[in-house]
Amino acid sequence: MRPSVMRSAAQLLRRRNYSSASGQQARKVAILGAAGGIGQPLSLLMKLNPLVSSLSLYDIAATPGVAADVSHINSPALVKGFMADDQLAEALDGADLVIIPAGVPRKPGMTRDDLFNINAGIVKNLCTAIAKYCPNALVNMISNPVNSTVPIAAEVFKKAGTYDEKRLFGVTTLDVVRARTFYAGKANVDVNTVDVPVVGGHAGITILPLFSQVRLGKNGVEEVLGLGQLTQFEKDGLEALKGELKSSIEKGVAFSHCSTDAPDMRFSSCQYDIFGDSLADTGNFPFLYGNDSREPALRTPYGETFFRRATGRFSDGRLIVDFIADTMGLPFVRPYLSGRTAEDFASGANFAVGGAMALGPDFFRGRGVPMGDRMHLGVEMKWFHDLLDLLCPADRY
Repeated sequence: MRPSVMRSAAQLLRRRNYSSASGQQARKVAILGAAGGIGQPLSLLMKLNPLVSSLSLYDIAATPGVAADVSHINSPALVKGFMADDQLAEALDGADLVIIPAGVPRKPGMTRDDLFNINAGIVKNLCTAIAKYCPNALVNMISNPVNSTVPIAAEVFKKAGTYDEKRLFGVTTLDVVRARTFYAGKANVDVNTVDVPVVGGHAGITILPLFSQVRLGKNGVEEVLGLGQLTQFEKDGLEALKGELKSSIEKGVAFSHCSTDAPDMRFSSCQYDIFGDSLADTGNFPFLYGNDSREPALRTPYGETFFRRATGRFSDGRLIVDFIADTMGLPFVRPYLSGRTAEDFASGANFAVGGAMALGPDFFRGRGVPMGDRMHLGVEMKWFHDLLDLLCPADRY
């Protein structure tokens, strides 16, 4: 992992004339996970950075609001917000620098395996898109566990033929900042005069303070020097971190080559399908009733407290299924009627429609009950089988 990556990235961009000043080439920074606890302050810092001319903010939800707020900061960078899978390509297109704080933080009671199970699939999907839409971008990985997510990114890029070890970084600036602060406090010196770079990884004993041995240039890492003369403490620490760091790297590499239906990857690469009515409909309703102005779910105040627009949800914000997806670190499930390709349904599909019945109209008509045509579970099940035909040949299920 590389120390002081954010500082080094700024130096790198400066060398590449990355500036919003008139007459200089415009370049683009994309933040994936911009609406999260790290993504929001990071977006603010990037907007304040005079080296940034175009700032692309992406997340699975809430990004339009974040982008609107950040865009009001009086600096030249142009800000655009992107949300959900179908806007990821536009968010990344032509990016020179991609910073990834996406995923979930480690919460109380969470093991590293729990964190890995959630974030690994998110990182893999995002890096697949990076390889496709901005293959030459510098990529800064913040998503934890960094010791495993960086190898995942590397393997994805290798498979796509876009891997460049000089352009992929694990962000360990937090360790550098802590090392400087702790040293300055212990030595009773001005922290601004302290420089304590960190090598190794970004977890536990893999974090090792050392003298900086990496220099950055216009093409990323240009030269890696030897470690030099180490103290015995540093030598012991270096030997101690190798086993755990190697294990974390191998875990990330193994994940990148796993099939998506591997049982231990259930949270990060699963597909989940939803059936039901207005309690679960995340957007099929507008495709069926989009021209009916009498339907309140097609206009605000529905949706305005979270999405800032009507989405077809029968709520002023999110539904229970949205909160479940958010807690598990999964993207909001795509409404079936909004997708066309197998790639659109990589995380599953939502077949629910507001107002749908469990039984079809024929059931009631056969019993003498007048009933017009209505959406019902039978139609949703037909959509489900149509999706199976799209995702895999009929002879495979």
